[in-house]
Amino acid sequence: MLTNEFYLSSQRKRESNARSYPRRIPIAISEAEGIYVKDVENKTYIDCLAGAGTLALGHNHPVVIEAMENVIKGKGPLHTLDITSPI
Repeated sequence: MLTNEFYLSSQRKRESNARSYPRRIPIAISEAEGIYVKDVENKTYIDCLAGAGTLALGHNHPVVIEAMENVIKGKGPLHTLDITSPI
């Protein structure tokens, strides 16, 4: 089983020193649902940081997943910068 330290060590080798608080959290998150995250060692935590994308709905909210699947299945443009699209 790969450990948190395996992933943290790999990250230290590749990333700049621009990150701040994540360097103090010694876990590598493998799963997330609602307010919970699970690390690669199968320990569960309450996500008290909740990044900007998960702040309002939590991780992997079913309504958000459904909306994303509908866009992908509909073959709509996924990134258009500032170009108008029906989405």
